[in-house]
Amino acid sequence: MARNMKGGCVFKNLFPAILLVLPLVTEFSCVSDARAEDYYALGSAYFDLGNYEEAEKWFAKSKFNEKTKMASVYSLGRVSFERGDYDRALEYFENILKNDPENLTALRAAAYTCVKTGDARAALGYYRRAADLLPEHDDERYNYARLLAALEMYEEAETVLLSVTGGQASGDDKNILLLARVQKSLGKPEAVDTYNAYLTKTGDPAARFEFAETLEEQNLYAKALEEYRRLEETSGDGGSPEKSLVLFRIARVMLVSDPADEEGFAALEEAIKEGYSDRKEIDALFETADIPEEKRIYPEPLEQAQAD
Repeated sequence: MARNMKGGCVFKNLFPAILLVLPLVTEFSCVSDARAEDYYALGSAYFDLGNYEEAEKWFAKSKFNEKTKMASVYSLGRVSFERGDYDRALEYFENILKNDPENLTALRAAAYTCVKTGDARAALGYYRRAADLLPEHDDERYNYARLLAALEMYEEAETVLLSVTGGQASGDDKNILLLARVQKSLGKPEAVDTYNAYLTKTGDPAARFEFAETLEEQNLYAKALEEYRRLEETSGDGGSPEKSLVLFRIARVMLVSDPADEEGFAALEEAIKEGYSDRKEIDALFETADIPEEKRIYPEPLEQAQAD
């Protein structure tokens, strides 16, 4: 055995330190199943109460047992997420995925964490992996398609959504609406039928407004006018667009299809009276419809309106 200059054992003074550390090592590396489950239950209770500091303490203990390790690491990620420490949360979720690359819970959590940090590309990767693992699972593909649409990858989003809906405008309402919005962004005529399929199931005014826009964009003016008129009747209800905006769209459809339509000018005048003030959109309408200068109507300047 090695000895120091005085002939003593150089390891002699280490024994007290080893004895002090040993109980800690034993506690955290050899947690019994029963104790680990108790620790995890305490962590979960504190998490539900919003006491994340205490929750973290108990999850950190319960992770030293194989039976509760994965759940504890995931819960530590949730604690970090709730605290707004998204980088640390992602580290925990990634730690799970290193050992279990097909863990759907961790994939979803990692994806959502990346969404919160604004890293949409990374989130897309996680959602793609989740969708590939469960190709028959609509929710996974919906999340994937929604992010593709947010990244303006509309062709890819449409392909995913058509695989969910069976190639037609049917299935879950949220899939149909997202498909309609994607097709609208692509300028596809199919968007009309898809919106129509969605609106047969719901009276969603925001979707109806998008439907009317789609009809107008595809020069289906009579049908667009009909849908805007429907919205005019329900303006003021929850979720409905402002009446002034709907009236302007009515005026626009009328005047673009017939620049001499007096009802169109009346609708524009009413829209302005209701508070519509987007000068850029009004100018664009006049240019598109080739309205003569003497017939152009504008909102009053703010200073004049206040004086009146």
